[in-house]
Amino acid sequence: MNLLHSAPETESIPTPLPEAAAGTTVDRFLHTVRRRQARAAVLESVLLASAALGFGLVLAALLARAWPRFLRQARRAEAAMVAELAADPTPYDAWALQWTSTAHGRSTASTS
Repeated sequence: MNLLHSAPETESIPTPLPEAAAGTTVDRFLHTVRRRQARAAVLESVLLASAALGFGLVLAALLARAWPRFLRQARRAEAAMVAELAADPTPYDAWALQWTSTAHGRSTASTS
């Protein structure tokens, strides 16, 4: 190799320059910052997941309490309707004939 000003070749390792030490410090600092950012991102994800899970559990608890109450009310209403229909003196066949014969103002019942 032909260089204008060739430096003598030595086997010794050169001492690091102050800029190199500063670069190493900056790299270490950036590595630390990135590690903290990664931890913060993981922590935020865990907190968000736990909040969503907590919301889901609260919602499930509210629905578990309200749903049986709704079913009880629906069953009571159904029982009341069945009792009302059973107590009705008009038989279904007579009611159906009456309804179909007067539906929409037309008479479909036969007169004998």
